[in-house]
Amino acid sequence: MAKLEHYIKALNTTESPFPAMTLSDEKAPPDKSKSWGFHLLVDCSKCNDKIDSPEEIEKFFDQVIKKLKMKKLTEFFYKKVEGEEGRGVSAFQMITTSHISMHFDDEKRSGYLDIFSCKEFDPTPVVKMIKEYFEPKGIASQFIYRSAGMIKGKKQ
Repeated sequence: MAKLEHYIKALNTTESPFPAMTLSDEKAPPDKSKSWGFHLLVDCSKCNDKIDSPEEIEKFFDQVIKKLKMKKLTEFFYKKVEGEEGRGVSAFQMITTSHISMHFDDEKRSGYLDIFSCKEFDPTPVVKMIKEYFEPKGIASQFIYRSAGMIKGKKQ
């Protein structure tokens, strides 16, 4: 029980507005020095009309990459989907340290952003940029330290 209380206390520190988590099966606070990567997940609701524009989304990706001092690895990819499987927009940018992706539900005006990078980054400015750029009425975020090496192997 003490480990769990310590973990909850660590998640509620005022150092960062983002609870640091790991996908480990351990219940101890994550150790970013042992992390292989860092993963920001952001969900937003009732976004503005910029989610309908490939140019605006690419501009946003460029601003995020510049702010985080990352580098593009490939060209920006954007695809609008309207079919039986669903509808909406997906955008993707490979960076030298992994990727940035966004998916939008154009009917509900929802947006979902992922940034994964093996280079450590501060998620705070990204969430601020999303709030200013896409003006969501609601927003939730999670920042995860990723490390498969922290997961205990299980025999099957």
